Order: sequence, then structure tokens, then C-alpha cells
Amino acid sequence: MIEISTVSKKGFCLQTTYPGFKTAFITHSEEYGEKKTFKRHLETDEVFVLIEGGATIYTIEDEGECATALERGRAYNVKRATWHHVKTTPDALLFVVEHSNTSKENTEVRDPHPEEGVLG
Repeated sequence: MIEISTVSKKGFCLQTTYPGFKTAFITHSEEYGEKKTFKRHLETDEVFVLIEGGATIYTIEDEGECATALERGRAYNVKRATWHHVKTTPDALLFVVEHSNTSKENTEVRDPHPEEGVLG
């Protein structure tokens, strides 16, 4: 049996949930259009794969804010507890894989300082 999923809304679109992992698509939306908030998953990694368009993952590291432009054909694993934000182009489509227990209960969300562009 084959289960076929499609993108049904803008932004984060959950596709499948299995014991241990879930998959989703991300398309351009207000949430992913500009750097508005950073989040970090306290218990799990999150993997991003660019399918089409363009996207950048912003992370907060010891040296400050880092930007990584995604390339097609590569998987980008954002490690557990790393502050991150994904910014997409209007034509972007990303595939996301994360642990099935990733949720609001184990994810922190913070706004960047507008004057600095990084978290305080």
C-alpha cells in the first residue's frame, strides 16, 4: 500500500506521524518569510531538505548569528537545543523530518532583538 501526501496549506504542513518520527513540508508563509522568531527543540534534532526554491537556516551559536543557505540534494540537521529560524523564498518547498515527540511542550520560542538581530 502507498500513502500519498500533498501540501495542503502554507507554512508547516504535517504529512505523516509514525512511532519515532514525523514528516512535514514547509512552504513560504508569514512565519517563514522573515526572521521573526527563533526556536529550539530541547529534546530532538530536526532535519531540513530543500526540494525547490530557496531557504536559509539562521542559527545562534557562540560567535553570534550564522546563516546557512540550503542547497538541493543535501540534508541539514539542526541539532537538539540549537536556536534556529528558517527563512524561505516565495517559491520554496522544504521537506522536514523530526522526532514524533517534538511539540510545543519541549520547544522554546524567542524573538530576536531587533537592533541586534540575535537573541539576548
